[in-house]
Amino acid sequence: MMGKWHLGQREMFLPGARGFDHYLGIPYSDDMGRGRATSCTGPESEAKYHEHFIFEDNAKHYKEAGYINEETEVDNDPAAQYLPLVAQDHGKTRVVEQPLDLTTLADKYNDYVQEFLTNQSYTKDPFFLYMAFSHVHVTATNQPERQYSGCAFQCATRRGKFGDALAEVDWLVGNLVESLEEKGMDKDTLILFTSDNGPWLAEGKSGGSPGLLYARTAGYWNVGKGSTWEG
Repeated sequence: MMGKWHLGQREMFLPGARGFDHYLGIPYSDDMGRGRATSCTGPESEAKYHEHFIFEDNAKHYKEAGYINEETEVDNDPAAQYLPLVAQDHGKTRVVEQPLDLTTLADKYNDYVQEFLTNQSYTKDPFFLYMAFSHVHVTATNQPERQYSGCAFQCATRRGKFGDALAEVDWLVGNLVESLEEKGMDKDTLILFTSDNGPWLAEGKSGGSPGLLYARTAGYWNVGKGSTWEG
């Protein structure tokens, strides 16, 4: 599985305890903590994965980096303020980075999915891959327009940050389909798209759009997320 989970962030509730062999993602909505975004205009190394954020003794490094204020932190839990990127592999759980880097998140997701598909092409076994995109849910207020994307997609659309994020989702899906075709797996693989809600109208342009055909002209004030008219 890849992406948003939001069915409990403690290990006993994570995907690894719910039937998934592998997982990489944010264990809840990405507006429930702050991420960081490396610059796309600085040195090339600045936009990389920041390997120095991958560590074993997370609490120790959080304190050294100044991410934990023990006087204000909720139960000394860094996840109360900073988004984690969590990985699971056959029952083993680790925090890859925290705060996660929103600039390189899609690259990490893409690498994870491509490695999974490559391994499956060798085994020839049936598989289930669940991709719950962290994009385009609004993120924390420390990000411009409460959206994010990688360097290749920033300012790539006329729809602002939301459009850039959506374009990056399209890129991830395209890479998935292309990989299935290259590996000869596309003819016996079902690809299903689902959505849990429509646009979050309270967030304005950062929350999506209901489109041209929406019910407000008929007197319904809420035709987005949280209504029976959403989507």
